[in-house]
Amino acid sequence: MIDTGSTLIAVPSPLFKGLQAQWQKAVPDLDCSTDANFCETKKQTCSSIEHSLQPVGFLIGGGKSSSGSETIFEIMPSEYLFQVDGGDSKCQFAIAENKLDKFNNKNFIFGQLFLKHFYTVYNYENEQISLGINKNSEKLVRMVNPQQREQVPAITEMPVE
Repeated sequence: MIDTGSTLIAVPSPLFKGLQAQWQKAVPDLDCSTDANFCETKKQTCSSIEHSLQPVGFLIGGGKSSSGSETIFEIMPSEYLFQVDGGDSKCQFAIAENKLDKFNNKNFIFGQLFLKHFYTVYNYENEQISLGINKNSEKLVRMVNPQQREQVPAITEMPVE
């Protein structure tokens, strides 16, 4: 679901658990239980850990285009990390578990964290949404054909409608 009213990206529980495991290998002091919504670390800044993390890719399929329309939308770590400053400085991961997933199996929510990087066209007549990389985000995200992608695993192999 593309949601202009959400700020983050929410993924189904099983995929979130897989992401957590990958993040904890790269950031051993990662805490995913204190905050009900975010994984975070209070011992390191976002800029100090982003180089040890992988981009996160979302395989989005479906649609009615002639190409079959399967694309991996990949977001660099600098774009899914958020530095919280103040008395309790911490680095939060802005990809969260979709807690509503138990009611809507395989439900993703793509909010502002995702949408700010893509030019979005809503074609109501054909019931289609098209995405293209925002010119200012060319080095922060990628759109890749799954057959031409390097070996950076996408977190899902299921189509999003």
